[in-house]
Amino acid sequence: MKIYKHCESSTGYVWNFIVYTGKDTIHGQRHPGEKTPSRFVLEVAHDLLDMGYCLYLDNLYRRPNLDSLCTRKTGVVGTMRTNRKEFPDSVKRARLKKGETVAGFRKKQMIMKWKDKRGVVIVSTECDN
Repeated sequence: MKIYKHCESSTGYVWNFIVYTGKDTIHGQRHPGEKTPSRFVLEVAHDLLDMGYCLYLDNLYRRPNLDSLCTRKTGVVGTMRTNRKEFPDSVKRARLKKGETVAGFRKKQMIMKWKDKRGVVIVSTECDN
């Protein structure tokens, strides 16, 4: 069993949640054309879309179509895995020293890789590098 939650960042208030109990879990009826990870994100955030908020996601949920969220006046910031199809080669192949960054852009998305002990990748529709 998994619980997908949408929480307010400063207080931890749970705005909405979905209890996932397997493939039969009913979720995302309002967004039937989206893939499963996107449907979870869009469903728990549905009542806050079009209000100018920003969603912060970890890399598991960073599959939602960010362009569609931008048209719904909702920003996204989160970590991203380098093995995603849409990941820019220039950022993926960059060899960085500790503290260095490199960024690539795709439409309204900024994808940045920062090197600490390991590379950390952030995608954002709200910030630039």
